[in-house]
Amino acid sequence: MNFTENHRADLAEVLVNLEGVLDAILVKQNEIHECVKERRWSDLEENLCKIRTLSDSFVNLDKKREILAGDDKSIYMDKNISPVFTSVRSKLMKSKIENEALAKYVQSAQKFVYGVIERCTPQQRTPVYTRTGQLRKSSAPSLIVNAVF
Repeated sequence: MNFTENHRADLAEVLVNLEGVLDAILVKQNEIHECVKERRWSDLEENLCKIRTLSDSFVNLDKKREILAGDDKSIYMDKNISPVFTSVRSKLMKSKIENEALAKYVQSAQKFVYGVIERCTPQQRTPVYTRTGQLRKSSAPSLIVNAVF
């Protein structure tokens, strides 16, 4: 495909805008990670709303990028476009790594909490039957936690 200078400039502008949105997303991802670690749930909710808006902006810009680039990916080798495109790709990779790190942190915290609850709640080992001989599901016992802050 033969790209005009205006076409190249438009693509470069979209890539620069994508890079700006990714910078903002990376900042919000870091804030979300801190909110989770520090258990600031209202701040977490606020940051999730902001990152959702940023993600929508990213998707719209990426659609423009796809339309401008078309099927010919050689445009990304252009000397004016290549550095910005490379930066966008590296920031996308960093964002993906941040997401995976947060997911693993939440998953390990969840396993820990479930393990603590499992050990703290007494388990009923013997089955309980109804009058008709049906096996009754045991309900989870109440648990009182005395937390000191």
